[in-house]
Amino acid sequence: VFLNACYTLESAHKYLDEGNVLYVVCWDGKVDDRLALGFSTRYYSSLKDQPGCYGTAFLNAVLWMQEERAAQIHDSMVLDGLDGTPCLLWRDDGGLDLNFCGGKGWANRFRVMRDSRWMEVRAR
Repeated sequence: VFLNACYTLESAHKYLDEGNVLYVVCWDGKVDDRLALGFSTRYYSSLKDQPGCYGTAFLNAVLWMQEERAAQIHDSMVLDGLDGTPCLLWRDDGGLDLNFCGGKGWANRFRVMRDSRWMEVRAR
C-alpha cells in the first residue's frame, strides 16, 4: 500500500495492525504535492525495474528526494512542506528485501524502529 498524502503514518500503522497488508509506504508530516509525485514516480519506476524489491524502491525514491531537496535549497526555491518524512513499514513476516540497508551512507539516511508487530524505516 502506498499512502501518498500528508500525515499518513498513523493510517499505515493501522493497516499493519489489522494484518491486511505486508508493506506500507507513507508520510510522517506535511509533504509538498510535487515532492510526493516525484517520490511516488521514482518508487514505482524502481519497482517496475525490480519487481518485489520494495526496500530498494524506497531507497531509490529517498535518494531522489534528497537530491531534489538539495537542488531546491541550492537554487533558493525551497518547496513548501519540506518537513514531511517518507516511511516504509512492514510486518515481520513480510520478507522485505533488506539489501538496501547495507549501502554506503545507510546510517546517515535512515532511522529504523521496531515494534513487536512491524518494522519502520524513516528517511532522515
